[in-house]
Amino acid sequence: MNSNNLPNSGKKDKWIGTMPLPPSEANLKVIKATRWIQVYEPGPPCDLEGIGFDRSGNMYFVVPPQGLVKKLTPPDTKLTTIYDNPASQPSCVKVHKDGRLFIADLKNSKVIAMNPDGSNVVDIVRNVHRINDIIFDKHGNFYLTEMVGHARSHGGRVLRVSADFKEVDVVFEGFASGNGIALSPDDKYLYVTDFNGNELIRAEFEADGITPAEYVGCDVIYRFTGPSGPDSTYVDSAGNIYQPLYRHGRVLILDKDGFPLANVLLENRDNYLGSTAVSIKPGTNEGYIVAAGTGGAAIFRFEALAKAIRMFSHR
Repeated sequence: MNSNNLPNSGKKDKWIGTMPLPPSEANLKVIKATRWIQVYEPGPPCDLEGIGFDRSGNMYFVVPPQGLVKKLTPPDTKLTTIYDNPASQPSCVKVHKDGRLFIADLKNSKVIAMNPDGSNVVDIVRNVHRINDIIFDKHGNFYLTEMVGHARSHGGRVLRVSADFKEVDVVFEGFASGNGIALSPDDKYLYVTDFNGNELIRAEFEADGITPAEYVGCDVIYRFTGPSGPDSTYVDSAGNIYQPLYRHGRVLILDKDGFPLANVLLENRDNYLGSTAVSIKPGTNEGYIVAAGTGGAAIFRFEALAKAIRMFSHR
């Protein structure tokens, strides 16, 4: 056993807690994520989601139940609310190359864009069912997931929106609630999580970025154990996949082919089982995770295996 590992003993250790680690993942290297900022104290359930960074190092994330987009400004970690719409349910935030924030509004089935201060809100895509997450490719096209369906009703899709926002193409159908979505550093692979299907799927496309490559165009590269499910997905500059597991209080790191490498365990993880999203600060290997539970809602920090991927926002 690696000296960095922690035993899966079931003791109330603040890293292991009482939530089991699947036997196939229990002896992986352990990376500890320490609580960095407490966003909300214990109270009514309040998930946090979707981390994005702009060119100035500001961090953005969303509070879906309250319809909020929040901004964390370095170096004093000042936290402000830039968007407040109780009629919405923002589920992710991605930064465009032009500096605008792109937000998936799950409740209203649309993607909106806004300035970094929350002004000038415009609709980019409408009438797509329950949009959960988006990812830009290097040309400014973006893929999105639909959180539709469950384990016995596979109604979710993956779509691609052209860089001019005029064309919306269906890429895949048949998801039991599509959730996380990410691209490899060279844009060769698209990774998608099926939340209620408990699967990580890797896709490879023809030159159009829409048509799956013959034979190898869509593979299940990992099946998860335990309660659903795999949430938002992030890929680092080395191609490693960081997969938060909702209701687990951890992030599983896998290589580009889906082989597990390490567990990132949250401090006092029993109190923060709702681990939803992860990102790495551009230019560094500083990883951040948002999570919530009986301990309230917080941001955790850890040392990633590699530096951040170069997102479209930073090209």
